[in-house]
Amino acid sequence: MSELSKHLGVARHIKPPIRNALPSQEHPHEVSEPTGIAAETRPTPNADQPKFIALKDAIHSKTLQALTGDPFNLVHMSSVQAAVLPLLPDLVRPYNPDETDAPPRDLMVKARTGTGKTLAFLVPAVEARLNALEAHAKQAEQAYMKKSTTVNNRIVDEYARRHVGALIISPTRELATQIANEAIKLTKHMKGFEVKLFTGGLSKDKQRRGWEGRRDLVVATPGRLRDFIETERGFADALRTTEMFILDEADTLLEMGFIPEITAIAEHLKPSPERQTFMFSATMSDAIRKVARNSLSEKHRFINCVPDDAPPTHHAIPQYYTVVPKAEEQLPHVLRLIAEDQLANPGKSKVLVFLPTTRLVQLYSTIMTQIGPSVLPAGPQTRFAEMHAKKTMDRRVKTSDWFRFDNSGSTVMLTSDVSARGVDYPGVTRVIQVSIPSSGDIYVHRVGRTGRGSNMSGRADIVLLPHEAGFLETELAGVPMKEITTKELSARVDELVKKYEEDPSAVFPDAARTTSRNRFPARTSRQGFPNGVSDRLAAIEESVHGLQADINTEDVTDAMMTMLAFYSSNSDYCRTNKSPTLAGVQAWADALTGSHVALRIPREWRERGPVRQHSRGGASSRKPFGLKERRDPGEFKRTDSRSYDWKNDISGGRRERRGSRDDRGPRENNRWRDDRGSRQDRGSRGDSWSAEDRESRGNRQPHWIGRGRVASE
Repeated sequence: MSELSKHLGVARHIKPPIRNALPSQEHPHEVSEPTGIAAETRPTPNADQPKFIALKDAIHSKTLQALTGDPFNLVHMSSVQAAVLPLLPDLVRPYNPDETDAPPRDLMVKARTGTGKTLAFLVPAVEARLNALEAHAKQAEQAYMKKSTTVNNRIVDEYARRHVGALIISPTRELATQIANEAIKLTKHMKGFEVKLFTGGLSKDKQRRGWEGRRDLVVATPGRLRDFIETERGFADALRTTEMFILDEADTLLEMGFIPEITAIAEHLKPSPERQTFMFSATMSDAIRKVARNSLSEKHRFINCVPDDAPPTHHAIPQYYTVVPKAEEQLPHVLRLIAEDQLANPGKSKVLVFLPTTRLVQLYSTIMTQIGPSVLPAGPQTRFAEMHAKKTMDRRVKTSDWFRFDNSGSTVMLTSDVSARGVDYPGVTRVIQVSIPSSGDIYVHRVGRTGRGSNMSGRADIVLLPHEAGFLETELAGVPMKEITTKELSARVDELVKKYEEDPSAVFPDAARTTSRNRFPARTSRQGFPNGVSDRLAAIEESVHGLQADINTEDVTDAMMTMLAFYSSNSDYCRTNKSPTLAGVQAWADALTGSHVALRIPREWRERGPVRQHSRGGASSRKPFGLKERRDPGEFKRTDSRSYDWKNDISGGRRERRGSRDDRGPRENNRWRDDRGSRQDRGSRGDSWSAEDRESRGNRQPHWIGRGRVASE
């Protein structure tokens, strides 16, 4: 190997530009995996598949080091990896138009989510890039033999800055970020190797500046990448140098309507077969085949890692449904499901709670955070988080990484459908769905967040109100589900509590032990849960009732209005009409507050009557969404007309409250009239500031002179 080729494999990792978008402390390869009894006794995953060490002569040593050592520490390949990686190194050979009998370079792979397909396409992408850099290094040495190695290295770096190694398209920001992090881990031991990330929600300026560096791997979502192609000078020309094009989750890209973006992006790449193209999809519909025909070479290889007679993945996960008799039982039932998971999976409970809308996620997150520590078996050791589209991308990345690597043993994240697909959260022990999802497919995607990879266990629950029961018949008729009533769950939880309190040491494993390097240290006691488990669980209903006095009815109304909008677009799934749905939503709101809530019913839900527009700025409020704002009686806000008495603040007087718009008289000449006279009669603010007032205040003009009108004094 030449000196310049050795330069490409020096074991010193340069921080790639992706770290400008992702917090430096939030990267997977900086986390130490937990060690202890649970880790030692865990069965070896994919033991029937080939070992990675078998690739010793097929891939670069630094790639193999990352796979079998730090940071992945893998032994056996998964099924999709075993189908793709043994094709190396022939799979990533350079394109040669003179070859007529060469094996296919393009791949169409059918593989399910969570089976390790990310590494199945990242390893070939990295290997192809390393081969291209080494080939250019040899050319540089031959052309500049009299020049120094440093100069040759600069020539190779310049080549890496002008040519894109691989372009990977992902349907969601979360999945794109996950792929980029996996790429960083895989290239940890490669000097200067850089990964670019282009997704919406992150700073476009930072991504633009990062583009000036090396372009070894580029991971992007379709919308942001097309935006750069159309608006950034030189970006489209740079993409024409791309050697490999990878479409991950092609079926999801199709479902989300990204095919026009994919087509536009492909037009700015090398034509096939000059460029190498991989497509990975969990399904193989006619629409996917059409995309494959337009993207892949006619001479491509089809790899099917999903047998035709194989049952759907989610069928292997135990699934339960509960239709609570009344709305008051919904929240206690959800809390008991979380409690059951903590008791059934002591030291390793990780729960995802899905809700239909962002407002509902915010509301239930506030409620759970307030009640959970006082009623769940893990008590105050339970960690809560919320994830939804209203969070900034930076905050979503931090929350996602926190949940992914947290090993406290009692973690709960409440989320909208931003976590439903394309995101890998290892070790999720239970998925709880509160209310109906938007479709049966979304239900399946949510269930797929548990039982992933080597952790092929888990459980899924869905909790419905009576008016939502029709969803089971319309969308989940073919899903193997069992019913569990509220009474059966209470009995099950009581049984687990009794078993735990009889001998805590026999139930609670030493699964929370971690190394001191872990940035998410475990907080769950190794000896068991805090004392008083049965007392806490017995107080669930009492705690729920005790919080009702602090629930903000306006925020509950906001959440219920979003649910009515959600039902409007999914009414066919419930097989019900407006009347039962309205009654169910009203009962839901009343159950959360403990009193009657006057909901503002949208026009489409009423036979007649005007629509009352409702817009609140709850997202920017300082108080937790769902709770009443506790304010000092003497405090006021200048931006809140209900609490800021401007005249009393300035002159010690009392402002006369004007009547509402409905109380005023008819509108004449664009001016309102009421029982206090015309606008001219009342005068302006400047007119009401009398000479006597000016003299008493040293002729100082008030700050609101000329800004509007007030009632004369």
